[in-house]
Amino acid sequence: MSYRRDSIDTPVIRQPAPSDPRPELLGRIAPMSQPARFTRELAPPSITIPTPVAGSPAEVILIKSGFRQIAMRVPEIVYVEAARNYVRIHQENGVVLKTRVPIDRLAQHLGTERFLRIHRGRLVNMERIRSVRSLAGGRLQLTMSEGSTTVVARDRRRAVIARISSAAERRA
Repeated sequence: MSYRRDSIDTPVIRQPAPSDPRPELLGRIAPMSQPARFTRELAPPSITIPTPVAGSPAEVILIKSGFRQIAMRVPEIVYVEAARNYVRIHQENGVVLKTRVPIDRLAQHLGTERFLRIHRGRLVNMERIRSVRSLAGGRLQLTMSEGSTTVVARDRRRAVIARISSAAERRA
């Protein structure tokens, strides 16, 4: 009993279709056709897909926490703090998520116009700052919307004051 396949049993030569301009596929197995992607052109008229603007931050980000993928709304994030190899994301409702993403990469996804780097290991949502208070030693203390406080690094004090004042002028 033989398990050898003869070349007669399995033809692998494919003739190109008349509309196929790729003659290099002659003599090869035909590639699997790719499934159609859901794009704006294929979307039914009842579904609207927002057009992403280059450089604009996303309103929803996908966070991997443990073995789960969690969709999180960016405006609900109060602040983000680094904790060694992890990042803790503090939400408005008190939930804290821990994920293994560098804080620099997360800052890029969150956007620099909405989030402010106040420390080497801390990002703050500008919309969630309730009050600013001066501390001894040239530091600032920020009180957030849910009541937590955080201290601004001395070397970032001027940049933080400038960004908060420019944001206040834009609102007025």
